[in-house]
Amino acid sequence: MEISKDYNKYYEKIGNEYNNIRLDVRNDRENVIGIIKKYSNSKNAKILDIGCGTGKYGEMMQENGYKVVGIDKSETQINQAKQLIEAYKGDATNLPFKDESFDICTMIIMIQQLSKKDRIKAFEEAHRVLKTNGILIIKTCSHEDLKYRFTAKFFPKTLEIDRTRYPDITELRNGLSIFSKIEIENSSIIVEKSKEKYIEQYKKRGTSNFSFLTDKEIYI
Repeated sequence: MEISKDYNKYYEKIGNEYNNIRLDVRNDRENVIGIIKKYSNSKNAKILDIGCGTGKYGEMMQENGYKVVGIDKSETQINQAKQLIEAYKGDATNLPFKDESFDICTMIIMIQQLSKKDRIKAFEEAHRVLKTNGILIIKTCSHEDLKYRFTAKFFPKTLEIDRTRYPDITELRNGLSIFSKIEIENSSIIVEKSKEKYIEQYKKRGTSNFSFLTDKEIYI
């Protein structure tokens, strides 16, 4: 079973306030930079950030010397990303770039927003635009990880929602079979807040899993 949602409409609604209501912390972005540095062969690598949102991850990549291009379906978020990086409105399943254009593609906490069919197509598109020996870096959560997510701690129904949205590791490996090699890296961050603080921060549905909950389920 898949949960269907118009994520584009959701992000257009919260787009202008997105950076203020997200819980992403700097060391989360630093984890991604560490992975890029570990696997990239060049400090001048050209990166395509697929589903770049407001460009915050891309901005840090750029600060570390990489040439970054972002793409996202949300016009509101792309308008913000353009203030930080080169960015375009577009679809992960139909990338407007030539074959073998990038050294690295990143998909950072976005594959859960794609249907299984679209996820496979997005992987194929990333494979197409990557140069020979290029790499795709995916930041996501396994089903085991989701049990320890801060939202699951305070709002158990989000665990059920997220297990439906996120592909587990086996499914992800199968979907990435077109790539010659797959490696998994584990990383974690610590975010400590009370339930009341989470409620305050999520009143505007700051994460997509909260947008599935009713007010009663949030404030219970």
